[in-house]
Amino acid sequence: MAEARALADKDELAVATMDSYLLYRLTGRKSFKTDYSNASRTQLLNIGALEWDTEIAAAFGLPLSSLPELCDSDGYFGETDFEGLFKNPVPIHAMLGDSHAALYGHGCFEKGMAKVTYGTGSSIMMNVGDKDVRNDKGLVTSVAFKTDGRISYCLEGNINYSAAIVTWLKDDLNLISTPGESEDMAREANPADRTYLVPAFTGLGAPYYRDDVSAAFLGMSRNTGRKELVKAGLEAIVYQITDVVKLMQDAMGEAHIELRADGGASRNGWLMQRQADILQDTVRVSEEGELSAKGAAMCAAKALKVIASGSEDAPRTSYHPVMDKKEAEEKYQGWQEAVNSLL
Repeated sequence: MAEARALADKDELAVATMDSYLLYRLTGRKSFKTDYSNASRTQLLNIGALEWDTEIAAAFGLPLSSLPELCDSDGYFGETDFEGLFKNPVPIHAMLGDSHAALYGHGCFEKGMAKVTYGTGSSIMMNVGDKDVRNDKGLVTSVAFKTDGRISYCLEGNINYSAAIVTWLKDDLNLISTPGESEDMAREANPADRTYLVPAFTGLGAPYYRDDVSAAFLGMSRNTGRKELVKAGLEAIVYQITDVVKLMQDAMGEAHIELRADGGASRNGWLMQRQADILQDTVRVSEEGELSAKGAAMCAAKALKVIASGSEDAPRTSYHPVMDKKEAEEKYQGWQEAVNSLL
């Protein structure tokens, strides 16, 4: 700390996130920049003014000169030859945060468009347009991206355990031998079983943000078996994401949200159908498993005019609700009661 302080006093300190460090190395230590999506994650950006916040930086003891230059997500960040790997240097024309790049990769360019990544945890993010929308219900307001000179904000909620639940069912409880087996077991489970899993293994994420809650199975009966426990695990993913999406609907006054999905667990057809059923809305699953890398590539390609538009017409599998609305509401109410019993 003392060494960092001395460097800051001499205006020789550089403080940033990993993207800026990688850019600095890729450009031969010539470019020290970041984009607004990554900057919005540092707590140092005034997301309304789109500039480093002087007061907050001072609270951390950081001179503004130590922070990277702010750029649009599709701006020109410099050139790289990958330390001699390329014969000629290539321009770097995109920088995006992970979830932001996935939002971009899904083609969620307009207000009200949302995506969910079914990874170890899950990031649910909605484009809310060019207005800095704030809420006090457990959602985070952030910068989605700034491209073509146009700012897009987002609302986001992150849950701690998504596909990690399937890993737990497999590796720790030995209820399944492969992740794919969970789909078959959920289909074969007793549909009348009302077991709920609240996966608070490390507390609950959005919108509860409680680290003092423990995980639990609730509502089991004598007839609850392996298949029913696996089904409850998959449904826990669905219910947690529904918590966040419903808050987004309330915040934006949207009656319906078409959710675009990616990530490894989005390959589970039963899970995606149950998500559509509980949300009572369409879920469209990308045929590509990971959208973050694609989103960054799309952003750069558009900036260089290699492509004209995004991936709004990309191949997707659509899941439409088939469950009766009343049944869906009863199942979700049961989830809320299960969670509230532990809070």
